[in-house]
Amino acid sequence: GMPGRTFRGKVAFIYPYFEAKTRTVKAISEERVVVTVDKKQTVYVGNHPVNIHRLGSSVLDQMRGEKTSPVYLRCDQAVPFGAFAKVIDSLKQAGITNINIVTEPLNTSGGS
Repeated sequence: GMPGRTFRGKVAFIYPYFEAKTRTVKAISEERVVVTVDKKQTVYVGNHPVNIHRLGSSVLDQMRGEKTSPVYLRCDQAVPFGAFAKVIDSLKQAGITNINIVTEPLNTSGGS
């Protein structure tokens, strides 16, 4: 532990503080809810393909009902904005407001 320091709140918030240097997208995806849209406009929650109409409830399941938890949204560059907007709408309709867009390019197999 750290002597002389009192942490308030959940242990989960301490984690990034210590691990900041070594965090990768893999680390994020293991402890966070990551929604991915690939170039075929398939929507994934984690590594599981999900119907867009089930997206909100699937994400809430992953968040264990904590609607203020961050959700990371990764999108292939080939995805039209309309499809992207639809995903955001689905999340917002489920009451999810903490949506973070991850702009790093997706390394999907098969090239572009």
